[in-house]
Amino acid sequence: MMSNYRQKLREVASGEPVNGPMQYVGNGRAVDKYGRLYYVESHEDKERKKKYAYRQMDQRHFTFTDMENIAEITEGLTNKQCGYLMLLQPYVQFKTNIIATKGEVSEPMDKKMIAEVLDVQPRTVKGVLDKLTSIGALEITEEGYYRMNDRYHFRGKVRGDVDKLVKTFHSTLRKLKLTPADLGAVYKLLPHVHYETNFVCKNPFEANPSKVEFCNKSELAELFGMSRRKASDLIARLTRAGVIIEVKRKAAFMGEGDGRETVIAINPHLITRIQGEFPDKTLLQLFNTAEYQSTANASTN
Repeated sequence: MMSNYRQKLREVASGEPVNGPMQYVGNGRAVDKYGRLYYVESHEDKERKKKYAYRQMDQRHFTFTDMENIAEITEGLTNKQCGYLMLLQPYVQFKTNIIATKGEVSEPMDKKMIAEVLDVQPRTVKGVLDKLTSIGALEITEEGYYRMNDRYHFRGKVRGDVDKLVKTFHSTLRKLKLTPADLGAVYKLLPHVHYETNFVCKNPFEANPSKVEFCNKSELAELFGMSRRKASDLIARLTRAGVIIEVKRKAAFMGEGDGRETVIAINPHLITRIQGEFPDKTLLQLFNTAEYQSTANASTN
């Protein structure tokens, strides 16, 4: 008798639902056998709230890049010229795609302003803009303003296949201390970002993990248009800057997938294809520094 009483006392004092069926009483509530009230939440509801909270938390501004279409322009641009395109991403005006100033009053930039963003002399910026315009990356409006060609980059409502879009976050991009040429190498990685893992690979739209073909350093050197030695130095600089990491895998655990022991992942605080979901938690933790954290209540431009 006393033993049963003590057991009941421990159950009540624990505050946890007592083992056994609970009676649902409506409005997301249920009671246990002692009449204590609990709120009930399904696993689906909990996950839905997590995703909503993540979307609310991550209000950073970003530019969409069409992973397939930019191949039309990258082959005709040097790494430095691709880097200039990256530097212009935070200045793409929402909806209009015009290269514009940031702040409450956003105005189209003239060549002198763009020269300051690119950190080049005014006499140099003309050649840069002429090249980016001639290859189709930039367009000139009737008013004479420069506008990013939305076939390659845009800010605004998604049209078409969302799966082939990759996001570049402006807040992280502006923090990077890299030369235009090194930023251009990052630009050339955009078409090779795997959706779930952010690994750099040759078949980024492959859903089967065992069939993903990761890029090795020789293939990256070819992509960057440089020797393997220079590519290794570049990868080291990008790693120090927090843009990428090299992940070493144990051969014994590779299974039947790609046999390379070292793969490269891109910082999801900078670049990701994930749409309205949590990026891979392990990947986030690998880049989990305050410098790259999401910023809530970001500015409107």
